[in-house]
Amino acid sequence: MRERRIAAWLLAAVIALATFPAFAQQDEGPILMPKKAASNVTPADVKALLAKAKEGDGEAQIKLSVLYYLGDGVQKNYSESARWCREAAEKGIAEAELQLGTFYLQGRGVPKDASVGVSWVRKSADQGDVRAQYDLGLIYDHGQGVQKDSTEAARWYRKAADQGDAAAQFDLGIDYAKGEGVSRDSTEAALWFRKAADQGDAAAQSRLGDMYDDGDGVEKDPLQAANWYRKAAAQGNKSAQNNLGQFYRLGHGVPTDLTESAKWFRKSAEQGAVQAQVSLGTMYSKGEGVQKDTAEAVRWYLRAAEQGDSIAQHNLALVYIEGDGIPQDFTTAYMWANLAAMTDEKAKPLLGRMNALLSPQQISEGKRLTREWLAKHR
Repeated sequence: MRERRIAAWLLAAVIALATFPAFAQQDEGPILMPKKAASNVTPADVKALLAKAKEGDGEAQIKLSVLYYLGDGVQKNYSESARWCREAAEKGIAEAELQLGTFYLQGRGVPKDASVGVSWVRKSADQGDVRAQYDLGLIYDHGQGVQKDSTEAARWYRKAADQGDAAAQFDLGIDYAKGEGVSRDSTEAALWFRKAADQGDAAAQSRLGDMYDDGDGVEKDPLQAANWYRKAAAQGNKSAQNNLGQFYRLGHGVPTDLTESAKWFRKSAEQGAVQAQVSLGTMYSKGEGVQKDTAEAVRWYLRAAEQGDSIAQHNLALVYIEGDGIPQDFTTAYMWANLAAMTDEKAKPLLGRMNALLSPQQISEGKRLTREWLAKHR
């Protein structure tokens, strides 16, 4: 009976955190060879190709490089692949220059040498190869073999973006959104996101949805935001799936539909999206859009809490205090409340009430569990 009274006091006194987290915002050296062998290359094909390659046929040299890379019709041999790639690259073939640069950047078939790798990628980019231009942007963005230079990165992204490369258009949009390498310009960011989004780039579609939802760089329009989120969500973008779940929960840009909301939260949560895991847990806790199931709520809260989410940790503490559908456990509740309070001021009132109402033994055990959790998650 005493434990029930303590639980009632804790639940009544706590200033609860928002049970649904905010909308998700997106965070932010390829090998060009095919990933699979064609499986139809005969010894005669290899012999004919080798003869042409030895005669200096650049196209044959590139094809032979691919065969050695994949082990298609020949024994897999990265060194031989790189050797024939070099033969073609030294003829000024842009595709081979880029691939040889990638070999050096990754140390595949040749000694790893970022500086040499960049020089070959640059040769290809200077010839107008769109993939090389984009890769050179990435190289400057990450400082791989060159000094990190966001201005130079944006310059190469633009060259590739102007040729219609969706990935470059997206990254150039990110640069304008953040003001990295270019002056911050939300309108310009939206323009490049739209170019990539119109080509079906899911990340760009999701970012464009963010901009319509916020009225950032475009006129605020929840209907347009929902439209772009839906396009990205259908392609599996977890941020868009979470945001579409929020739209259906709130009736924002779409009719309110809790069942549809739970569906999109689940898709996002199953990909590890913390905010969606918390929201789905809350829907199971309240029986909104799904049948009420405390055990299932705990399962989703736990997945988010294990990733360090303070709202999920706080909500887990409340569930263990209440003991509705699961065994009541004040020491486990203390651990989650303690962890939540370490990173979120809004979780401190609950921890304060627990410190006032639990026994010294329960508090001590809860602190021990906290230390174990922290040690495990370092």
